[in-house]
Amino acid sequence: MGLVNRNRPMRSWPRRTAMRSIRVMKRQLWETPYQSLGEAIMDANQEMFLSIQSADFKEGVAHFQQRRPAAFTGE
Repeated sequence: MGLVNRNRPMRSWPRRTAMRSIRVMKRQLWETPYQSLGEAIMDANQEMFLSIQSADFKEGVAHFQQRRPAAFTGE
């Protein structure tokens, strides 16, 4: 699909990458072709709700506001 140009193990990705987000996106890309539009939307909405509650979301906001590098934990 052209979303990733290099194949690298997730553990070797830089700390500035929100690993939870990458995991969710990869899962959704694999599952969406087998879901109805309604199922895909419900899944995306649920993941958004969970994402907003995550530690990585809070870190993303904090690093942006404080203008510093992010330190995502995958949680």
